[in-house]
Amino acid sequence: MKAYISENKQLVLAYGCCLLLFAIQFFPFVLRHDVYIRIHDTLEGEWIWFSSIVDYGVALDTDMNTIIPSFLGGIPRFLFPSGLSFTVLFIYLFGTIGGYLVSSFVVHLIGFVGAYGLFKKYVFTDENEKHWAILIASLFSIIPFFITFGASVAGQPLLLLAFLNVLNKRTNYWEYFAIIAFPFYANIVWSAAFVNLMLVGVFLYSYQKQNAGIRFLLLLGIMDMLYLAVNYHLVYATFLADLPLQRDEYQLTINEVPGFLKSIGETFYILFIGSFHVGTFVTLPIFVLGCFNLRNKAVKYLMILALGIALLNGFYLFLVPILEKIHPLIISFNIKRVKILLPIIWMGILAYSIKDMYSFSKGRNLSYFVVFALIVSTLFANDEIVNNYRNMLGFQRKPDAHQFFASDTFEQIGNFIGREKSDYRIAHLGLNPTISQYNHFLTIDGLQAMYPLEHKNLMKTIMEEEMAKDYELVRYFDAWGNRCYLFSAELGKENRAFMISKDQDVTIQSWAVDTRLLNEHGVDYILSTVVIENAENLDLNMEAIFKNKDDFWKIYLYKIESNE
Repeated sequence: MKAYISENKQLVLAYGCCLLLFAIQFFPFVLRHDVYIRIHDTLEGEWIWFSSIVDYGVALDTDMNTIIPSFLGGIPRFLFPSGLSFTVLFIYLFGTIGGYLVSSFVVHLIGFVGAYGLFKKYVFTDENEKHWAILIASLFSIIPFFITFGASVAGQPLLLLAFLNVLNKRTNYWEYFAIIAFPFYANIVWSAAFVNLMLVGVFLYSYQKQNAGIRFLLLLGIMDMLYLAVNYHLVYATFLADLPLQRDEYQLTINEVPGFLKSIGETFYILFIGSFHVGTFVTLPIFVLGCFNLRNKAVKYLMILALGIALLNGFYLFLVPILEKIHPLIISFNIKRVKILLPIIWMGILAYSIKDMYSFSKGRNLSYFVVFALIVSTLFANDEIVNNYRNMLGFQRKPDAHQFFASDTFEQIGNFIGREKSDYRIAHLGLNPTISQYNHFLTIDGLQAMYPLEHKNLMKTIMEEEMAKDYELVRYFDAWGNRCYLFSAELGKENRAFMISKDQDVTIQSWAVDTRLLNEHGVDYILSTVVIENAENLDLNMEAIFKNKDDFWKIYLYKIESNE
């Protein structure tokens, strides 16, 4: 053993680094029951969509008339994600929180295995370079992937490796499984078109080298057909359902006015930091390395792609009026999501640049410094890692998953109301409706990617007087509307407006919503994390206050006094 370690120091250190990074990342999951899970767009929305179709037993429901009652007054099942996914399987087997932790581990493991295999086989082909494949794969695996999207980003290296092996006739049959399985663990909206773009580019490049194959195109076609089959609900909602959706009226340039300086800033941000849904990590060192290595054809092409994607994202709003004239569906599709390819592009630039730099003796130490600096900065860019260790050390800033969902508090609320939850609906102020949805209350508000336009118009009517106080709210809701909440002009529209904890004593002086209309649509109660000073004028009666030492919220329960 000592002899092996002595002869393979670099390889042993690389494996040690890999194991250490996985331990750092997942140690809190093993040690603590109350782990922090990303809230924005995860616990406040998308993960609960998957959880709800499991809870209601409709994950595999093919009846397009099925209604899920807890969201936005009740919306059709076909407006929710597919049940034919590994994400749903994990939730079914391990529960909402446990399923997330298992999925997170699997996603990051897929990221490591795929990146290691890809770079070892097609970049670091010399046995003495194997440790670099491990180090860069380790870096890729700790990118804070958006777990709700499954392997959409993390699985790209494995998918690319599989297709390259098919092109080069090096298949061991696992490639076919990886290609077939990918649509079952990827988000079709974010990944399908852009992964196809990547693979078609690889095919055309290989075709020029007389290395293309029919099997490649056949497998690509099979993967795309599986994408459509797995996501048949989305296909139905987009092309077959006769139901106007809020996405049909997206008006992005209302909420975000195009500006040259703003677009430049967005371009640099995407170029050097990335995107929340794709994975944020500092890419400036990779960019600098790429600039010094443009003589490498692969690096040059990848740098052009990265810059082009960043520019598209930065100046997208200038393109919106043109794209709207072509077809409104293009706006809903959002072509700037091509940024989902950036992590694998950056890893490719890094791998080729390190390979070239390491070939010079003076560049070896610098190579190690750059990679380890990137690893450290990426760890600190991971929201879940940082907040879990803060919580463990007693410096908590954000609630863990159990504190967020506050099951004990909401059980007390349900017991206090004393009615069947199916008999009434609730609305929210100052907290995310997804918490009530998780606790099986029926809501009139919520975060949803697709829902009936009629309901958006209803909520706009309910909030009309309140939103008139702040045109920012009008623009935000009219242009987008996915966050179909009850807003307050005094609280604003930022995320902090829906994360008011039990330690904050917040009062709003004058709230103007149509409680009569809320009541007509089945809403009997409003759960609020703030005191509504003019509650009496709104026919609201504060029934009780709920505060649990183990939960994040202090809930004021307001009952709408019916005028009947």
